[in-house]
Amino acid sequence: MEKSDDLNYSVSPMVMNQKEAADWIIQEVEAILSNLSTKDQVGSERVTQGAAQALLAKIYLNYEVYGGESRWVEAITYSDQRII
Repeated sequence: MEKSDDLNYSVSPMVMNQKEAADWIIQEVEAILSNLSTKDQVGSERVTQGAAQALLAKIYLNYEVYGGESRWVEAITYSDQRII
């Protein structure tokens, strides 16, 4: 872990618009989804596949607000995975 003295505070963080942020979150969560465990495996104190699927379903459900286009098929897909 880096110490605060080692960090470069002169670099500004990247600022994303809503669509870029939603797309980045989707990309990151989908990349790790298969590596996550189920609730039966780890209990309720860790992020699980179900939590990631619920997050993706929520983002896709609201994607029209973030990205200007609807992503209903993906919202239904992740919702169905979560419900079943």
